[in-house]
Amino acid sequence: FAAFESTLTSGKTLTFVALDASVSTSTQEFAERMREWLRDTDWSWRREELVTHANGETGVAVLRIAYSDRDSKGSPYQLNYVLSLVFAKEGSQWKLVHDQNTKLAPR
Repeated sequence: FAAFESTLTSGKTLTFVALDASVSTSTQEFAERMREWLRDTDWSWRREELVTHANGETGVAVLRIAYSDRDSKGSPYQLNYVLSLVFAKEGSQWKLVHDQNTKLAPR
């Protein structure tokens, strides 16, 4: 988790839009939520890079995600969504400032 956490903004604001359309803006809240998610060991995902772009102080990555997991009863489920990440330069490092998840309609 420390390696992941080192990629997060050092600022207090990190916008997170979850798949359920809930929104948070706290870097600390995002870190805590991701720590809990990363503790879960029964999920996997396949990532397909759709777009990456960097210009000066801002970078964007848009990925198509095929996510597999198990619910609280152990039943498997899958999700397909677009993950949009926005990074900002802090010194010489790129730091995450925005994470947005958008469900895709079934194909």
